[in-house]
Amino acid sequence: MIRRDPTLIPMTDNDVQDIRDMLAARQKESALQKTEGMLKDGVTGIPGFAAQEEARRKKDAMSKNERLGL
Repeated sequence: MIRRDPTLIPMTDNDVQDIRDMLAARQKESALQKTEGMLKDGVTGIPGFAAQEEARRKKDAMSKNERLGL
């Protein structure tokens, strides 16, 4: 198989800052969800169900670019 040179994707400083902002928001959201999950587990007593609901909500909240890892 003949390999070609990788395609370069130009990035500006604004693109890098957008990614940093997205990562910071994701960390903040995961910390909030973690505390919400602890509260729900204590109230419902069904940790598996709460985890499934949390995962579904997290996936629904993600944008297309976040799901693709961009």
